Parts: sequence; structure tokens; C-alpha cells
Amino acid sequence: HKNLTEEMFGMMLPNGMGKLPLSKMQMGGMGPIMLKKIIADHNVKSLEQLFADAADAGVRIHVCTMSMELMGIHKEELIDYPHLDINTGNPD
Repeated sequence: HKNLTEEMFGMMLPNGMGKLPLSKMQMGGMGPIMLKKIIADHNVKSLEQLFADAADAGVRIHVCTMSMELMGIHKEELIDYPHLDINTGNPD
């Protein structure tokens, strides 16, 4: 269960990589469509593919529990990534 502030943070954050905005230039909804076409035309990898490549290369992602607590983010809400380290701040 989340309190009101945590719920508000949750509404502001995207629900997965596919929901991240590509740009602030919306242009009546055409901005993201145009940007996706440019990305495809230039054979640029998607964010999901970049994360998969990073995982294959052993790149680690470190998450700060203090930030998670402040924003009301639960472990279950984090991305599914094989090398995700949740840092408690304790050296033990």
C-alpha cells in the first residue's frame, strides 16, 4: 500500500521502458511518431534492445534503496534486469 505522495510519484513515472517519452516535442502527437521513424530509418536500436545488449555484456545497474523509499518505489516495480543490484548503503 502506498500513501498519497507515493501514489503521485507513481503516476508521474512511466510504467516500463516502452512508456518512456521520446521527446518533449509532441507536435500534436506527431513528434513521437516522427522520431520513431527516424530511429528506424537509421537502424538505431530500441531502448529495450540496448538494455538487452547491456545485460549480455554484464553491465550492472545499481539502485539506491533510500531513493526508492523516498519515492515510494517497491522492488517489484523495478525493471526486470539480470544484473540489478539494490544498494542498501551498508558496506556489509
